[in-house]
Amino acid sequence: DTTGYFDLAGTEMTFVGGKRNLYPAASSWLDSDLPATKQFPVVTFGDPPQEVERPLPLSEAVDAISKVKSSAGPSRGMVISEEVGANYFAADVNVERESMLLLKTTYHPNWRATVDGVKTDTMMLMPVLWESR
Repeated sequence: DTTGYFDLAGTEMTFVGGKRNLYPAASSWLDSDLPATKQFPVVTFGDPPQEVERPLPLSEAVDAISKVKSSAGPSRGMVISEEVGANYFAADVNVERESMLLLKTTYHPNWRATVDGVKTDTMMLMPVLWESR
């Protein structure tokens, strides 16, 4: 059994840095309470999203993650349905509080997303599952 391709998640931290620091950061996140409470930090290897005021260096992620006390909080909502096609994923969701819609697959910078037919930004969330060749 699977929980599907999508989930609703929180993102209260943003890390910026190089790929070299990604593995220790992702390992720290996986060992923390954050995955169980659906908290997925944003990770960027370039400029941080404009709406982020103070991103943390990815090199400091292990320490920052170890200090976070996380709880699930009230329901974020639910994924009502999902559809997977040859070149797309689609979901119908009921969102009850501010959330990110998480596609549970390896991030790719060429992903494109729309919400109610309107183009929206995508971003990489931890653990990233990134491979570079």
